[in-house]
Amino acid sequence: MHVRKMAEISIIIPVYNSEKYIEKCLRSIMAQTMRDIEILCIDDGSTDGSAAIMKKLSEIDPRIRIYGQKKSGPAAARNLGLVNASGKYLMFCDSDDTYNADMCETMHREITENDVDCVCCRAALVFEVDDAGYKKWQDDGYYDNFGLLGVYDTDNGKILMSVNVLLWSKIFKRDVVSRFGISFPAGYKCDDDAFFYQYYTVTRRIKFIDCVLYNYLQRENSIMSNIYAKRSRDYFDAVYATKYYYDFICRHGIADYKRSLLCMLKMLDSVKWYVNNFCDNDADREKVAALLNEFFPEKYLDCVNEKSLYRRSFLRLLSVEVIRKFNGRDFSFKKRLIVRIGGKKLFSVSKKIGIEEIIGGKNGER
Repeated sequence: MHVRKMAEISIIIPVYNSEKYIEKCLRSIMAQTMRDIEILCIDDGSTDGSAAIMKKLSEIDPRIRIYGQKKSGPAAARNLGLVNASGKYLMFCDSDDTYNADMCETMHREITENDVDCVCCRAALVFEVDDAGYKKWQDDGYYDNFGLLGVYDTDNGKILMSVNVLLWSKIFKRDVVSRFGISFPAGYKCDDDAFFYQYYTVTRRIKFIDCVLYNYLQRENSIMSNIYAKRSRDYFDAVYATKYYYDFICRHGIADYKRSLLCMLKMLDSVKWYVNNFCDNDADREKVAALLNEFFPEKYLDCVNEKSLYRRSFLRLLSVEVIRKFNGRDFSFKKRLIVRIGGKKLFSVSKKIGIEEIIGGKNGER
């Protein structure tokens, strides 16, 4: 019986109707300077020529392994990739994007030589153009790590408030994912948020490197462009992804850790963002509010102002908003905000204070 050798890195790629892009994507990974990799292509029920292209390339490079499923979405596809991954480390790629030739080698070196649990690189935005040479879709997104460089403890709340959740700009340890049962909420978008915050919560150190290694294609009808479309109702998915994370921290008995609370606030803040940008009817707002009250204990919702469901904002997560907007500078509030965990005050804001006074301190730590 032939036993497959464990690869150093497993790269998971969900694929759905990507015949225009998948060959370029796979060839960029096949050309990696680091050879000890496996490439897991998860065909999510494609109806175009994607499967044939992947089969052709797998015959050229046996490191490509193809798995198929009925169309179930990228979260389920990534879960299937996790089940079949044999690598010591995990990386992800979207089927329309590409790696620079030295991405795997650089990410592997950084995670093995720096005693860290995760490494984050930078990404270049690549815009699709039409036959006349015009950009077909424009995006103003910011896909770097807010200027972060170097190694940080994951207990550093300021880092948590700044790091993005994008899977494809990171390398993870597979044994951590396996040991804690980290996975994606199948059937929902915002699955990258749930996966990353699970991982972040149970790890110690993270490193940010000033290397542009990933090429992120901006195009029409991509997953992200559909999320940002005004027709999106993904605020419900954001709630269920947050519930998925909450179930994880409860299962591991860490729901009262300061780091877990801050991750919850980040995810609830995503719910707020989706509601503020895409929800234009009171019925959906009421449903979201009802789900929040059903899913989460009061200790996580002390800073929720239900009246704001019908006014300017959805959640009064001012700590998150201030950290994002002021990024370390002093600030002041006119109103008092108190965030509690299990009846114990974690922090309050009622005067001009520094950022570290909010996310540092001893209250709420274990």
